[in-house]
Amino acid sequence: MKILHMPNGSKENPYQKILKEFLEKEGLEINIENGDGFFKILKAFKKFKPCILHFHWIHVYTVSLLKKNIILSFIKGIIFLLQIFYLKLFKKIKIVYTVHNLLNHERIHFLWEFIINFIAIRFFDDYIVHCEEAKALFIKKYKISKNKISKIHVIPHGNYINYYPNNISKFEARKKLGLGKNDFVFLHLGFIRKYKGIEKIIDAFKDLEIENKKLLIVGKILDIKEEKKIKEKIKNLNGVYFFPYFVKEEDMQIFYNASDVVVFSFKDILTSGSVICAMGFKKPLILPYLGCLKEIPKINFFYNFSNKAELKKCMEEAYKNRKILEEIGFKNYMWVSKFDWEKIAKETKRVYKR
Repeated sequence: MKILHMPNGSKENPYQKILKEFLEKEGLEINIENGDGFFKILKAFKKFKPCILHFHWIHVYTVSLLKKNIILSFIKGIIFLLQIFYLKLFKKIKIVYTVHNLLNHERIHFLWEFIINFIAIRFFDDYIVHCEEAKALFIKKYKISKNKISKIHVIPHGNYINYYPNNISKFEARKKLGLGKNDFVFLHLGFIRKYKGIEKIIDAFKDLEIENKKLLIVGKILDIKEEKKIKEKIKNLNGVYFFPYFVKEEDMQIFYNASDVVVFSFKDILTSGSVICAMGFKKPLILPYLGCLKEIPKINFFYNFSNKAELKKCMEEAYKNRKILEEIGFKNYMWVSKFDWEKIAKETKRVYKR
């Protein structure tokens, strides 16, 4: 069975790469492709001739994210629909869609994107979501009919426990970063984008009255404006370490193992690979009560994403409970270890064969 996964997001996120590896162990032929030109999907279809087309993100084909041009977004959206219509009506191809996001994170031309999505997903055959909350939100957002609900399959996001190296001690990690033994270290690691709410983390950190506080902000910049804002905010703020670059896979452990707790401040989220990754490194979490994050063990520190005071309170609570943070991190590790890729590949294969 030949499957085409689109688009290719595996260069900086190992999710598709790992899924491909385990699906191939199940005897499937998997190709991952972005496509070229305006008719990217049809060109990829012609190149690989798959029996199933599996979309992971469709905003890549419907919205002009980089140029933020509404006319270009309109053209892209129409071309996307034409390709879907052609593949369904003339090629009778099965289309599977993993709903990682309800809309693009930056909310660029989101109304137009919603209209295109609303039409397109009615031509898809099966849907994969990573949790029950995501399923409910997807049904509500796109008014999924009752006869289609049975085609929505809950398959967890796989963990990264065996993917990233993890053999450096906390002492060694802190030494590499110039951190002290008694420092209390908050970490935010992941792409730096507006929807991540990093400024809110900085504001909360600034107001914290705890000893030896440190904040690591680590990740590749996708928006120069965000980088400028962050640098301006931390200019005269002690204890903040800013690493605005893509972290090599072998260096992820340095930042995770140097930290006491990992903090997230998403303005909007459905599923987060960054959260799954942090749990695999046995880290306790501070996070907003949103999307699939709601299903994470309640031993972590949750807050209302729209309430700055609650974020600060959670950071204070993490410090007060510092003696049990390792225990929380271990429980997170045990919870996320259930989501092994072999099982996920088998469940995904069953969706393909429906």
